[in-house]
Amino acid sequence: MFSALIISGVAWFATFFSIYWLPFARVPLSSDFFLLAILAPVDFLFGSLCLLVACINHGLLFRAIVQTNVRAEVKVLSLLGWLSPAVLVVFSIKVVALVFCMSVIYGILSMKGKEQQKGY
Repeated sequence: MFSALIISGVAWFATFFSIYWLPFARVPLSSDFFLLAILAPVDFLFGSLCLLVACINHGLLFRAIVQTNVRAEVKVLSLLGWLSPAVLVVFSIKVVALVFCMSVIYGILSMKGKEQQKGY
């Protein structure tokens, strides 16, 4: 149960810092954000690493929500942690939508990988 709180805290802060560091998170969707990624490579690197950490941790929370052998209170905490970046839509809807989509994909792929390891 405590690990769900730690994972959700790390995931929320990683999402926040990816919005803060990614150069194109705060500009409208246009060809200018490619130029910003080229002109600010360090910011792009830190933002991408934060985005990766956010997607992996949100994927772990999604997996805890979907699995059947997890206690109910862990599922509730995982659901709250998985939905917590929704408040960051105010800053950048692009990054938050990307985090949610990538977390679902990572959660599903990691569940399939575990099933294949067990031999189901």
